[in-house]
Amino acid sequence: MRPAPACWNHSTAVTGANARILLKPWAAYLRDRKGGKRIIEQPELVSLLLEQSKENPDQVDLDTAIREMAEADTVEIVSPKTG
Repeated sequence: MRPAPACWNHSTAVTGANARILLKPWAAYLRDRKGGKRIIEQPELVSLLLEQSKENPDQVDLDTAIREMAEADTVEIVSPKTG
């Protein structure tokens, strides 16, 4: 699991051209690849979030991705097999 970065004692503001999103992590539901499930409560969640790198090698430029999909004749969405 690679959660998005956030802060514990205050809301994290993410601003964009037309949006403002406030994130206050409280708990998370984790479902792993083997089918395991658990709830991560705030203290553990905050600890896990603070351990994450600020770099995201999987970052996607959403504006570009949306524009490319809008201009494409077809868009194929491939989902990994589960279970």
